[in-house]
Amino acid sequence: MEKNRLQKSEFLLPTYFRVGVLSVIVLMITGFMALVFAAQSISIVCYKDAKSALPVGTVVVFDVADAPQVCMNMYYDCLSGCIGCYHDFDYVEDVCVDIQGNRFLK
Repeated sequence: MEKNRLQKSEFLLPTYFRVGVLSVIVLMITGFMALVFAAQSISIVCYKDAKSALPVGTVVVFDVADAPQVCMNMYYDCLSGCIGCYHDFDYVEDVCVDIQGNRFLK
């Protein structure tokens, strides 16, 4: 009887150890992926048109070319003419993208 108890506890210790190591690996990979995706995302300010001074709202995109479409999907005020603008540190003004993919300064 004593021998069976030792065998079960010896079996459980490596199992808990394996689960712990696997959990740490999954957490590390998840944290790394979060950093990678956060570095690639960009905050976009949505406007009704190029002449608008007040923004409709903001969205986060991974590709600047998708900004107008995402703005239109998120905000009803955009209807079909929304533009997405983001701050580019190379310019004094914001860079905007319209639905056709044209880029211009605002």
